[in-house]
Amino acid sequence: MTRKTWTVALLCWFGSALSLAGSYSVHPVTLELSAAQPATTLNVRNREKGSVTLQLATRKWSQADGEDSLSNTRDIIAVPPTFTIEPGDEQTVRIGLRQVEPLHLEQAYRVILQEIPGPSSNAGGLQFALNMSLPLFVKPSHSPTPDLKWFVQREDENRVALSVENRGTGHFKFTSWRLQNGGQDLGAETKLHYVLPGSRLSWSVKPSALPAAGDEVDIIVANGRIEQRVSALVH
Repeated sequence: MTRKTWTVALLCWFGSALSLAGSYSVHPVTLELSAAQPATTLNVRNREKGSVTLQLATRKWSQADGEDSLSNTRDIIAVPPTFTIEPGDEQTVRIGLRQVEPLHLEQAYRVILQEIPGPSSNAGGLQFALNMSLPLFVKPSHSPTPDLKWFVQREDENRVALSVENRGTGHFKFTSWRLQNGGQDLGAETKLHYVLPGSRLSWSVKPSALPAAGDEVDIIVANGRIEQRVSALVH
């Protein structure tokens, strides 16, 4: 019988370590490099009962029209590119800049770990290959900071467009947003987002009551338990 392999992709955003029962764990889940620290390490531990073979790749990460885009890059060195970890063992991956250059804006990359399926222990059974995509940021010499501008615009008689633009030098991460008018919820989303420098994200919101042009509405943005409230005029 034919053995099928399913690939499960996982974008890793939260915390400093990620563990997946019956698979492997990584630490940290967000990586940073700079001219002052041009190299770092990623620790990968095998939590399986059998050996795990992983392949590692790096990609340049950008955003256009609200969508993430990954492209090939030679900016980042990661060794070893392929490795096998025995049960309970840990592999240290060394990640560094190929060349240190002066930066004005923070640069974003992804470190992608792809599990290479081995022989199935179940005859004719399913295998699941887990892919992880870890964010890696290369910092400029100064401390990069995001500078967010929020916009709310009526699209038609039923919807408004909510947008955020990052005019700063560093990324901004948030896990949820709520749009309110006079304390009344107009729309909300709970999902992790990054806004990279120079990028813009947008949502089409269908509120129960459409705000009028000129109304001042509130956007409550949260990163975990930390919330901040900003205001914007409806156009």
